[in-house]
Amino acid sequence: EYYSNINKIGVAISGRSCPYKCNFCSSAKFWGHKLRLREPENIVDEVDKLIKNYKINGLFFWDDAFTINMDRAVRICDLLIKNKLNISWWAHSRVNNINRELVKIMKKAGCVHIDFGVESGSQKIINEVVKKNIKIEQVIQASNLCDEERIFSRFSFIISHPEETIKEARETFDLMKKIKNKNNE
Repeated sequence: EYYSNINKIGVAISGRSCPYKCNFCSSAKFWGHKLRLREPENIVDEVDKLIKNYKINGLFFWDDAFTINMDRAVRICDLLIKNKLNISWWAHSRVNNINRELVKIMKKAGCVHIDFGVESGSQKIINEVVKKNIKIEQVIQASNLCDEERIFSRFSFIISHPEETIKEARETFDLMKKIKNKNNE
Protein backbone atom coordinates (compact mmCIF):
# COMPACT_ATOMS: atom_id res chain seq x y z
CA GLU A 1 0.00 0.00 0.00
CA TYR A 2 2.76 2.49 0.92
CA TYR A 3 4.78 1.94 -2.22
CA SER A 4 2.13 0.75 -4.65
CA ASN A 5 2.18 3.96 -6.70
CA ILE A 6 5.99 4.34 -6.75
CA ASN A 7 7.83 3.12 -9.83
CA LYS A 8 10.76 5.53 -10.23
CA ILE A 9 12.79 6.65 -7.20
CA GLY A 10 15.19 9.54 -6.75
CA VAL A 11 17.56 10.39 -3.93
CA ALA A 12 18.29 13.76 -2.36
CA ILE A 13 20.48 14.87 0.51
CA SER A 14 19.10 17.84 2.39
CA GLY A 15 21.77 17.86 5.05
CA ARG A 16 24.98 16.19 6.11
CA SER A 17 26.35 15.07 9.43
CA CYS A 18 24.77 14.67 12.84
CA PRO A 19 25.57 16.50 16.07
CA TYR A 20 24.93 13.41 18.21
CA LYS A 21 27.80 11.19 19.25
CA CYS A 22 26.44 7.64 19.14
CA ASN A 23 29.53 5.51 19.59
CA PHE A 24 28.76 2.96 16.85
CA CYS A 25 27.93 5.41 14.04
CA SER A 26 30.32 6.06 11.16
CA SER A 27 28.70 9.31 10.02
CA ALA A 28 31.15 11.47 11.98
CA LYS A 29 34.06 9.68 10.30
CA PHE A 30 32.74 10.93 6.96
CA TRP A 31 31.18 14.29 7.82
CA GLY A 32 32.34 15.24 11.32
CA HIS A 33 29.80 16.52 13.82
CA LYS A 34 29.25 19.92 12.23
CA LEU A 35 25.73 19.90 10.87
CA ARG A 36 25.37 21.31 7.33
CA LEU A 37 21.78 21.83 6.26
CA ARG A 38 20.58 23.07 2.91
CA GLU A 39 17.91 25.73 2.70
CA PRO A 40 14.36 24.35 2.33
CA GLU A 41 13.76 26.36 -0.85
CA ASN A 42 16.89 24.87 -2.43
CA ILE A 43 15.82 21.33 -1.51
CA VAL A 44 12.29 21.71 -2.85
CA ASP A 45 13.65 23.24 -6.06
CA GLU A 46 15.84 20.15 -6.49
CA VAL A 47 12.87 17.83 -5.84
CA ASP A 48 10.87 19.74 -8.46
CA LYS A 49 13.70 19.29 -10.98
CA LEU A 50 13.99 15.58 -10.20
CA ILE A 51 10.26 15.17 -10.83
CA LYS A 52 10.28 17.18 -14.07
CA ASN A 53 13.58 15.96 -15.52
CA TYR A 54 13.58 12.32 -14.41
CA LYS A 55 9.87 11.65 -13.90
CA ILE A 56 10.38 10.26 -10.39
CA ASN A 57 7.38 9.67 -8.17
CA GLY A 58 9.30 8.41 -5.13
CA LEU A 59 12.09 10.11 -3.20
CA PHE A 60 14.45 9.08 -0.43
CA PHE A 61 16.05 11.81 1.67
CA TRP A 62 19.45 10.28 2.39
CA ASP A 63 20.18 12.45 5.44
CA ASP A 64 21.45 11.00 8.70
CA ALA A 65 18.39 12.56 10.34
CA PHE A 66 16.02 14.52 8.13
CA THR A 67 14.16 15.92 11.16
CA ILE A 68 17.26 17.00 13.10
CA ASN A 69 15.98 20.58 12.83
CA MET A 70 12.23 20.15 13.16
CA ASP A 71 11.37 23.72 12.11
CA ARG A 72 13.36 23.24 8.89
CA ALA A 73 11.65 19.89 8.24
CA VAL A 74 8.24 21.59 8.66
CA ARG A 75 9.33 24.30 6.21
CA ILE A 76 10.39 21.70 3.63
CA CYS A 77 7.01 19.98 4.00
CA ASP A 78 5.16 23.30 3.73
CA LEU A 79 7.00 24.04 0.48
CA LEU A 80 6.35 20.56 -0.95
CA ILE A 81 2.64 21.12 -0.28
CA LYS A 82 2.61 24.74 -1.51
CA ASN A 83 4.37 23.78 -4.74
CA LYS A 84 2.00 20.82 -5.23
CA LEU A 85 4.88 18.36 -5.61
CA ASN A 86 2.88 15.18 -5.44
CA ILE A 87 5.61 12.72 -4.51
CA SER A 88 5.83 9.84 -2.05
CA TRP A 89 8.97 10.06 0.07
CA TRP A 90 10.75 8.62 3.07
CA ALA A 91 13.56 9.63 5.39
CA HIS A 92 15.59 8.78 8.46
CA SER A 93 14.71 10.42 11.76
CA ARG A 94 15.56 10.18 15.42
CA VAL A 95 12.84 9.42 17.93
CA ASN A 96 13.79 12.55 19.89
CA ASN A 97 13.47 14.80 16.81
CA ILE A 98 9.83 14.19 15.97
CA ASN A 99 6.47 15.31 17.32
CA ARG A 100 2.79 15.16 16.38
CA GLU A 101 2.79 18.41 14.37
CA LEU A 102 5.80 17.31 12.34
CA VAL A 103 4.46 13.82 11.63
CA LYS A 104 1.13 15.26 10.50
CA ILE A 105 2.72 17.70 8.06
CA MET A 106 5.17 15.07 6.81
CA LYS A 107 2.20 12.85 5.97
CA LYS A 108 0.40 15.71 4.24
CA ALA A 109 3.56 16.46 2.23
CA GLY A 110 3.76 12.87 0.96
CA CYS A 111 5.88 11.04 3.55
CA VAL A 112 5.07 7.32 3.47
CA HIS A 113 7.95 5.87 5.52
CA ILE A 114 10.25 6.91 8.37
CA ASP A 115 13.27 4.92 9.57
CA PHE A 116 14.39 5.27 13.19
CA GLY A 117 17.60 4.01 14.77
CA VAL A 118 16.90 2.75 18.27
CA GLU A 119 19.71 0.21 18.77
CA SER A 120 18.45 -1.30 22.05
CA GLY A 121 15.38 -1.81 24.19
CA SER A 122 17.48 -1.41 27.32
CA GLN A 123 17.74 2.14 28.61
CA LYS A 124 21.00 1.15 30.31
CA ILE A 125 22.55 0.02 27.01
CA ILE A 126 21.24 3.13 25.22
CA ASN A 127 22.75 5.41 27.88
CA GLU A 128 25.98 3.66 28.81
CA VAL A 129 27.04 1.66 25.75
CA VAL A 130 25.46 3.21 22.66
CA LYS A 131 25.30 6.77 24.03
CA LYS A 132 22.29 7.42 21.80
CA ASN A 133 20.72 10.15 23.96
CA ILE A 134 17.14 8.89 23.55
CA LYS A 135 14.53 7.46 25.89
CA ILE A 136 12.50 4.27 25.43
CA GLU A 137 9.33 6.36 25.90
CA GLN A 138 10.33 8.40 22.82
CA VAL A 139 10.57 5.19 20.78
CA ILE A 140 7.04 4.20 21.76
CA GLN A 141 5.76 7.72 21.08
CA ALA A 142 7.36 7.81 17.61
CA SER A 143 5.82 4.44 16.79
CA ASN A 144 2.38 5.59 17.95
CA LEU A 145 2.59 8.86 15.99
CA CYS A 146 3.46 7.00 12.79
CA ASP A 147 0.65 4.50 13.42
CA GLU A 148 -1.85 7.32 13.91
CA GLU A 149 -0.87 9.00 10.63
CA ARG A 150 -0.55 5.70 8.74
CA ILE A 151 3.12 6.24 7.97
CA PHE A 152 5.16 3.05 7.63
CA SER A 153 7.85 3.05 10.32
CA ARG A 154 10.92 0.90 10.67
CA PHE A 155 13.09 0.72 13.77
CA SER A 156 16.63 -0.66 13.69
CA PHE A 157 18.18 -2.52 16.60
CA ILE A 158 21.53 -4.09 17.40
CA ILE A 159 21.78 -7.27 19.44
CA SER A 160 24.98 -8.28 21.27
CA HIS A 161 26.30 -4.90 22.28
CA PRO A 162 29.48 -5.10 24.34
CA GLU A 163 28.53 -5.95 27.93
CA GLU A 164 24.89 -6.63 26.98
CA THR A 165 23.26 -9.29 29.17
CA ILE A 166 20.59 -11.78 28.14
CA LYS A 167 18.11 -9.75 30.22
CA GLU A 168 18.97 -6.58 28.26
CA ALA A 169 18.70 -8.40 24.93
CA ARG A 170 15.24 -9.59 26.02
CA GLU A 171 14.31 -5.98 26.78
CA THR A 172 15.12 -5.22 23.14
CA PHE A 173 12.88 -8.05 21.89
CA ASP A 174 10.13 -6.88 24.25
CA LEU A 175 10.36 -3.34 22.85
CA MET A 176 10.23 -4.71 19.30
CA LYS A 177 6.98 -6.49 20.13
CA LYS A 178 5.56 -3.41 21.83
CA ILE A 179 6.15 -1.13 18.84
CA LYS A 180 5.14 -3.61 16.19
CA ASN A 181 3.54 -1.19 13.82
CA LYS A 182 -0.06 -1.98 12.95
CA ASN A 183 0.59 -0.34 9.59
CA ASN A 184 3.55 -2.60 8.85
CA GLU A 185 1.59 -5.85 8.87
